[in-house]
Amino acid sequence: MTLNVEAFSALAITFFLAQGDSLTGHLFAQQTSYISGMTDKAFISPEIAFLAYPLQTNSWYLITGVDVIPSTLLNAVVAFGSSTTDGVGSTPNTNRRWPDYLAHRLKEAGGTQYMSVINAGLSRNQLTSSELPQLANTGATSYLVGESGQQRLAWDVETQPGATDLIIHIGSNDLRTGVKVATLIEALQQVN
Repeated sequence: MTLNVEAFSALAITFFLAQGDSLTGHLFAQQTSYISGMTDKAFISPEIAFLAYPLQTNSWYLITGVDVIPSTLLNAVVAFGSSTTDGVGSTPNTNRRWPDYLAHRLKEAGGTQYMSVINAGLSRNQLTSSELPQLANTGATSYLVGESGQQRLAWDVETQPGATDLIIHIGSNDLRTGVKVATLIEALQQVN
């Protein structure tokens, strides 16, 4: 299916989960998502749509990305990091994460030949570990923090179409959990 969209426009994705669990998610997406009950909502009139979607969340579930094919080839910069990159603390539903600002600044600076920005931020993520000691014995599943940044680089950076540049903003969660500065510096130096 082909869908034409303008840069910086909003995109709504609708899907139906017949059965099973959500094994991936983006807990702090800072965008409102609407979750319905167990029936098909395809034919509900807009006037009563709010009744069909009684649960709202600022999280995204199941969607791991959207591929966009630009009308002209563009290079992309990947913003790779943890909560600050992800957008925690930004105003919901306004796209005011720092990678969003970077995208607008690059467009203004480049005119018709600008770089796209891929936000690969993941809240609570660490560069060196996939575990947060604070979550031990809480029953929280490990996917809440994601794979370590060292592992995520393979699919969140290296497989991104058009990615030519990388900005790294990760490591504060490592320091918070007691990772030695020398260990963190060594891990950052191995990112290439």
